[in-house]
Amino acid sequence: MTDLDPRDRSAMSLGFGAYEIVRPLRPCGAIERYLVSDPERLTHHVAFRLPPPAVRDRESSLDTLSRASTVRSPHVAPVEQFAFAATEAAWIISPYTGDHDGLLLLSDLLADKGGQFEAAEVRRAMLQLIDALEAIQTSCGGHGSLSLGCVQVDRAGKLLVELPGLRMDNGSPAGVAQAELRSLVAIGYELLTGIAPGDQIILPSRLAEGLDPRWDRFISDGLDPAMGYASLDELRSGLEDALVGQPVVEVKTRRSGGRLGLRRWGSGVSQD
Repeated sequence: MTDLDPRDRSAMSLGFGAYEIVRPLRPCGAIERYLVSDPERLTHHVAFRLPPPAVRDRESSLDTLSRASTVRSPHVAPVEQFAFAATEAAWIISPYTGDHDGLLLLSDLLADKGGQFEAAEVRRAMLQLIDALEAIQTSCGGHGSLSLGCVQVDRAGKLLVELPGLRMDNGSPAGVAQAELRSLVAIGYELLTGIAPGDQIILPSRLAEGLDPRWDRFISDGLDPAMGYASLDELRSGLEDALVGQPVVEVKTRRSGGRLGLRRWGSGVSQD
């Protein structure tokens, strides 16, 4: 990650007030993340930098960001502030949910749990993501594709969808909506099996020992390239047919230096 251009630093201060960049965080695709502090309020935040290719004409982008700031959901990272830099890049500020190690993403939690979630936890995770997407649809009309690396896990184990309603997918609104639904099922598949779905889908019950075969139907229907689920309501109904597994247990993680410790976030996805 390269340092910010001094002009971007100035533009950020002008656009957002007295935020100071602490250090870069891992990016979300082409979108850069930075840990920033507000010395006046003594708080930390995540600053997202959307590069010019991701920012459409200023008026359209301003409308998109304005609607994103109105999304209210316990499973969406709120947009606290936004502005444009002199370089035409856009900046978005959200609360910081991490600790001294950085943000915990859903991809990190999957790795911490040995590459597979229990069925009950997959179901909880997907229901939280559905709730988030429903709130985003209400305010923004849709979100676009989700990915494990762009969903935060807060200290209580609650999932938070970042950058609501930015719809980074190319294509028609119908195509974006279909990609959104398909990506949600793909996340469920990867959480169950530990692998991302490819062109040829291996049924999850063959990869996850003891998994109820009703998950096979749910995943196959959702990833069908010709059909798939038509709406979040239909997807939720399909998920309700999947078996709820046993409660998850505490998960230990390896920290730097080879020491064994426990993440402050606990064992997995919360019930909320």
